[in-house]
Amino acid sequence: MLATVVYSVFAGWQLHEIHSGAKDTHDLAVAAGKQADRMQDFADQMKRQADQTHDLAVAAGKQADASKATSDLTARQFNASQRLTESQRASIEVAFASVDNPITFHDDGLSIVFSIALKNVGRLTANKVKIRFKSYFSQWGESMFTEPMRQQRDFCAKPNVLRLRKDWEDLRGLTRDDALTIIPGETKPWQINFGMGKPTQSELVELPNDPTGKKRVFPIVVGCVDYQSGAMVEPHQTGFIFEIQRISLLNPGLPTMINYGEDVPRESVIVTPYFFGQGKNY
Repeated sequence: MLATVVYSVFAGWQLHEIHSGAKDTHDLAVAAGKQADRMQDFADQMKRQADQTHDLAVAAGKQADASKATSDLTARQFNASQRLTESQRASIEVAFASVDNPITFHDDGLSIVFSIALKNVGRLTANKVKIRFKSYFSQWGESMFTEPMRQQRDFCAKPNVLRLRKDWEDLRGLTRDDALTIIPGETKPWQINFGMGKPTQSELVELPNDPTGKKRVFPIVVGCVDYQSGAMVEPHQTGFIFEIQRISLLNPGLPTMINYGEDVPRESVIVTPYFFGQGKNY
């Protein structure tokens, strides 16, 4: 009888434990399910955020493309406007015209007169046109290939004359008395008349293997034309550089440097544009 009672109590306790364990397992399963649902919700939220970020990136890319397209269009319109403006303004070209006097030497210095032609190839009248220039003896060596451009740039970067009056109507101090007016298609001559002092020893050239053994000089003329276009006050400029040589006595038809101290007949003087450029134009 006692054994039966003990067994019944033990069996009841086991049933209670089994029931409690099953309930705990069920609660854990429910909690796990809820956690899984929350993780799924979190994953869905992350996906939505990723989709939104992607959409923003796509929109930003489209905005960048639109901005670049607008910038490119603005640049093209500006360039077209610049080309149109340039095509409509006055534009002066400079060319050699003629040798007017022979090369002569006086007091060990050289003098020459030649003319250049100024042609307005633009569409507006060129006003207040004036030419300025200077001459120098080029030295033998590598500087012959760079010095003329530097001399022209430095000389023409300065004002044409000192401005003594506060008169912006005159371009760079020019007065109406010494300025030209050139209408479209018109060509006007301008005389380059100058003398040069005695050259230094470094400016006297001794050519290698020269059978004559004579010292020579190589005059260079650099300058520019300053002008205005129509009624616009913006200044414009055309540069020029000319070399002065003579016809070779040993090889007629070919230019050569001038023998120092020997006059050159007008028909033997050669004036040519500098091979490496004419300076800045704007």
